[in-house]
Amino acid sequence: MNSVSGKKNKSVGGFRAKSLIIPLAIVLAILHAVIVAMIVRVSYNSNKQSVVMRNYSEYIADATSLLAGSSLLSETARTYILMPETEGGVVNYGPLLGYVEEYSVKRRGSDVVARFEGYDVDKKARDYVAAAALNADKMVDAQLHAIELMRSVYPLPNIPALDGILRYGLIETEIALSDDEKRDRAFELVCGDDYNLYKRDVSDLVGKCNAELKEEQAKISVETLSAVNVTRTVLWIAAMLVIALLFAMFVVFYKLFLSPITGFVNKISKDDPLDESKGIYEVRMLAFSYNKLLSRRNTLENVLRDAAECDALTKLPNRYSFNRAIDKDDESGYSAAVVLFDINYLKLTNDTQGHLAGDALICRSAECILKCFGNAYNNNCFRFGGDEFAAIVVDVSPEDIKTMLEKFRDTQKEYNVSIAYGYEYARDIGDTSLRKLFFEADKKMYANKMDTHFGEFND
Repeated sequence: MNSVSGKKNKSVGGFRAKSLIIPLAIVLAILHAVIVAMIVRVSYNSNKQSVVMRNYSEYIADATSLLAGSSLLSETARTYILMPETEGGVVNYGPLLGYVEEYSVKRRGSDVVARFEGYDVDKKARDYVAAAALNADKMVDAQLHAIELMRSVYPLPNIPALDGILRYGLIETEIALSDDEKRDRAFELVCGDDYNLYKRDVSDLVGKCNAELKEEQAKISVETLSAVNVTRTVLWIAAMLVIALLFAMFVVFYKLFLSPITGFVNKISKDDPLDESKGIYEVRMLAFSYNKLLSRRNTLENVLRDAAECDALTKLPNRYSFNRAIDKDDESGYSAAVVLFDINYLKLTNDTQGHLAGDALICRSAECILKCFGNAYNNNCFRFGGDEFAAIVVDVSPEDIKTMLEKFRDTQKEYNVSIAYGYEYARDIGDTSLRKLFFEADKKMYANKMDTHFGEFND
């Protein structure tokens, strides 16, 4: 077709833009090279600044984690030493489970010191961390010593998780101590002056390390920002030259290029096809390309609309679909229930097992909900939040809802999930609305979630 070929054609006619663009492009290319060089320089310095900020934030966080880990180990050990038994006379091993968990995290003294050896920081900061780590290790030694003394008085239950506590070798004189003397000795180990001095030194040394790191960071940032400012000045000058040249190009091409394009504005705003027979060759090609894109857009529009209403992870209808479903008005003559769900322990799963495990938990929960409450079209269950789901069930009796919930409680075990829920039911939706049912179900779901977690806390 002549109008879209690369050959010159009388039916196309007009002035070819390249006869003016080529000489102008040469000038623009030179300015472009200057601008690119400046942008690269700015980008390099900006990236350097970002890397410095990020790295030093990581260094500070790493040093702070030593203090946080040391404090957590200290508090859990002290809790056990001060209250080795519950009110019911049972060994209070709960704090030791937390102790084991924290002890396994790679933020103890030697771990942090090893990482700091690979950091590009001043030796003074590394020395502070090493000194803090030494005191933190002394605290751990005192903690393990005290725990060993207490467990000789209060034997720990045979729980595999507690095997993570390193055994401390007691000397014969300590073994021979009475129970009260062992308790006093353990208390002195984790609450005495020496221990408190170690603890204070860890805090002070980590603080000095962080202050040193911040000072280094500030110095590097000032140097980098100075270089960025100089480069930006050169870039600004080059940009002004480009703008002046582009303005000249605009004046030249107005009648040859822009004037016919302005005629397309009304048609484009109405989504009408453009006339491919007017304008210079480039304009006609633009019209031809636009018409192809318009046709393709119309084809893809329905596909995109479907994608906008579906949750990408679970394939359930999303929040947009849920809001549309519950905002239906002036309906009556059928019963309905809105059931809300909230996944328990999602944050814990993300924090301890990673977000892939969290996504898997969300998908299992969605399958569990759909299996118990989904209709024949699988379009009445929704994911409208990160860990929040909903189901709209119609033409059911209160007994049907109770049966679904009983099945749901059993199915949770099958899918290895824990989901809080709440529902509200109406015999005739005309007496209320789905949104009102939603608000009431939300309150009940929240109460159910609180009962679940409060019950675990009491246990």
